[in-house]
Amino acid sequence: MYPTPSRLIFLPLTFEIPLSSQLKEVDVILHKATDEIVSIELGSSLESCTRITYTTGMQEVQRYKVHSDFVVIDPLDNIFSVLDRLKVQLILLGLQDLNVEGRRTIRAPHFLKVNNFSVPDLAQRLSEAKLPFPSIVKPQVACGVADSHSMAIVFGVQDFKDLSVPLPAVVQVSIKLVTFA
Repeated sequence: MYPTPSRLIFLPLTFEIPLSSQLKEVDVILHKATDEIVSIELGSSLESCTRITYTTGMQEVQRYKVHSDFVVIDPLDNIFSVLDRLKVQLILLGLQDLNVEGRRTIRAPHFLKVNNFSVPDLAQRLSEAKLPFPSIVKPQVACGVADSHSMAIVFGVQDFKDLSVPLPAVVQVSIKLVTFA
């Protein structure tokens, strides 16, 4: 609550009192809106999330922003790309465009989106995606909801039976062994 050497003052917002009184002299809001998510609806296409429902307090910030002059660092619409692990993987695929001949190769981890752990061709699909065991299975929703951190390490295709990771899920390589000569 004390000014920094450059005369900045950082104030925490609270949803316990009206925002209008707190935001009168605010120029910038820094947020961690993922902590204020109540629910996320994933889209059926590669366009990721279709809808985020925030807490009442965060909804009030959104409404207040329309009529105010403060700046929101990292606008809330930018959150969509980090909420969906599949979307993150697809963004990371663009890393290979940064590769330069004669330098180390940059590449996104191999992955596979899974909608059902009981499909008969799961082993083949994992092999085609270049996913050896052990692999890590993560919910497609990356944050903001209770089940987003329910993950599992699987050591063989039989481990997918009765797996309790929420679907849809993203399967990735869990470890990469590196040897140095």
